[in-house]
Amino acid sequence: IVAHDLKNHLIAFMNISQLLSEKFTTIPDTKKQHLIERISKSSSSLYKLMDNLLKWALSQTNRIQFNPGEYDLAILVERTILAYAVLAERKDITIKSGIKENSFVFADKNMLETILRNLISNAIKYTKNKGEIKFDAKSEEGYFVVEVSDNGIGMTKDKVDKLFDINTSQSSVRTSHESGTGLGLILVKEFVEKQGGELVVESELDIGSKFIFTVPLKD
Repeated sequence: IVAHDLKNHLIAFMNISQLLSEKFTTIPDTKKQHLIERISKSSSSLYKLMDNLLKWALSQTNRIQFNPGEYDLAILVERTILAYAVLAERKDITIKSGIKENSFVFADKNMLETILRNLISNAIKYTKNKGEIKFDAKSEEGYFVVEVSDNGIGMTKDKVDKLFDINTSQSSVRTSHESGTGLGLILVKEFVEKQGGELVVESELDIGSKFIFTVPLKD
């Protein structure tokens, strides 16, 4: 699955670069801009895939150290939203956070940021133009219950049941033809569980999805 996705990105780079090399002077500026945007989009996806692949490989060989500390969940979420603002703006998607400041959690910062990045990236992929993504959190029995919801295309129960099976190709059509292997969500589940939390997915076709995970509170 990963090799197939890598190949698709590389083919896109080859085809577009060849077209620009051979016909640069005859291609209209608007077409050039479109091609450059495709390269930018594909390169961003490729980087994210390689980053997830590296982290997943390190996780499988127990080479990622668990270094928990106290962090304000609200600040980490706001930083994640800011990092993905451009991608959201391309689809006119609104991203909101209902998480209050001073919501301190006891977590591994790198793992938590990886979880948040993958969930927001996934939500953007499956949310239609002018859609909405929202972060919420509430304290409950020593944990923060964090919810990332969208009003995107949603999934069937069968799809949800196979979401974290690495042997199953995640081949759903994204809203803007974005590609993906499903590796990011598998990494999310592993990092949530490594921190003593749980991950639950709720989804309804054509309605949207909710990814709900728990992370320990500051003592």
